[in-house]
Amino acid sequence: MYCSKCGTQNPGNAIQCINCGSPLSAAVQPGVLNQPQTCGLAIASLVMGILSIFCNVILAIPAIICGIIALVKISKSQGQLKGNGFAIAGIAVPVVVTVVITPILLAILMPALSKVKHLAAKEVCGCNVKGLSTAMMVYVNDYDGMLPTEYWCDLLIEEADVSPKSLVCPASDAVEGECCYA
Repeated sequence: MYCSKCGTQNPGNAIQCINCGSPLSAAVQPGVLNQPQTCGLAIASLVMGILSIFCNVILAIPAIICGIIALVKISKSQGQLKGNGFAIAGIAVPVVVTVVITPILLAILMPALSKVKHLAAKEVCGCNVKGLSTAMMVYVNDYDGMLPTEYWCDLLIEEADVSPKSLVCPASDAVEGECCYA
């Protein structure tokens, strides 16, 4: 047993330090077993590792760091601390979350993201058509009820201040300057 004041190694049944004479706080009393304590960092590592399932990678790095520090402290404590399993689980859980669960979540989300992209393109296309119909009505009102000629796309750009981008549907392969709606 180590003395907390001078750091000298004492026999296991010593009540006082053989070097400085100070009382040893962790002396074993007759009939009472001295149980090792569970390392708090090991428990914290496990809790952060489990929470990293829900927070994904945010808590994974602190959980791994706490787990490694806990393993080092436990190995240096000479049996005073326990909790190797907690520390190892605190290191393993975030790794499993990062390596296994994250790709599964991405695989689930990717089709949904492509659907959202397709829906967004449809919305932009609808807004473009509505804007073009409004510009067409402005042109008709300005020119005494006459519809534009066959080059209506160019006329709406010149006369009704229509952007060339609004003539291109985002879902099409057309480039700016071409009209998808003609």
